[in-house]
Amino acid sequence: MSEMIDIHGLADGQLEGELKASALNELSSNPKAKAEYDAVLGLKKTLQTHCQGVPNDELWKVVRDSILARQPKLPLPSFRNELRASRFSKACLG
Repeated sequence: MSEMIDIHGLADGQLEGELKASALNELSSNPKAKAEYDAVLGLKKTLQTHCQGVPNDELWKVVRDSILARQPKLPLPSFRNELRASRFSKACLG
């Protein structure tokens, strides 16, 4: 499970040093990890291409609080400028 989390971190550009090297090694040796990485990049590209962001501070707080409630031990990356709350955010988070 943690390998896939690292693959997602790699796709998001959040890994450095040993973790990044380990994830890159996993990509080259594990076809499932490579498929997951490609899927994440494809999803990111699709969302960036076809979904218009809506700057909404109130909705962003709801999204952020929901993420933190589900993953209380993981730090929330500072990607507010990259991920704008959109009409799809609530649906994606359940």
